[in-house]
Amino acid sequence: MRTPELRKLLKEVKQKSEDENISQNFLERKIGQEIKEIKTKFLGLNSVFVKSIEEFLTSVISKTVDELYTEKLIAITQYNFFNKYLHNLLNIFLKHKWSIGVNQTDIPFYTSDHPVVKIPYFETGYASKGVEILFPINSKIILILREKTHPKSHERIDKLLNLSEHEVIKNNKAQVYCSNQFIYCQENKFELAQEICKQEPDVFSEVKNRVKFVKE
Repeated sequence: MRTPELRKLLKEVKQKSEDENISQNFLERKIGQEIKEIKTKFLGLNSVFVKSIEEFLTSVISKTVDELYTEKLIAITQYNFFNKYLHNLLNIFLKHKWSIGVNQTDIPFYTSDHPVVKIPYFETGYASKGVEILFPINSKIILILREKTHPKSHERIDKLLNLSEHEVIKNNKAQVYCSNQFIYCQENKFELAQEICKQEPDVFSEVKNRVKFVKE
């Protein structure tokens, strides 16, 4: 939730969900609501600090429509998002089945600058039915969270799980697709990432599509 990839996702959600002809006044009201939420977080803090924050947030209102999507504004949105949903996420994670996967293959795990990845079974949300959440700890160990309807959620959670080569590659592919800019590996074994980059250059594009709206 603190990575640049989330900021880019939030920015794209905002841009794609707004009508192209939306009025400046409507955007100002939305920004004003975010300012109000932020200011409540600073109650009881140093008054000089609170004033400086308020001045900065208020200055956002004077920006043009295009400027309202600056990195600073998205950072404010990310802060609000973090505070609003963190508790809900904790409750979601505690309901999932937790396991430790062991990689005994010759293929080391990748990690990235956005290392907590979701592999959907039906949908992509953290609470979606059958979703699998992966977080590599090092090149041989990975934390696995599975929603209770996932086909493998019945696996015992009090023992280490030996992962197949297919499962290791599945994680590495997810790391590549979900990354922002960088893929990391303890060994110089980036062939998979290079192949994906070659076949699907949009994966590493600054303007890649992260959000798709579907009208029913």
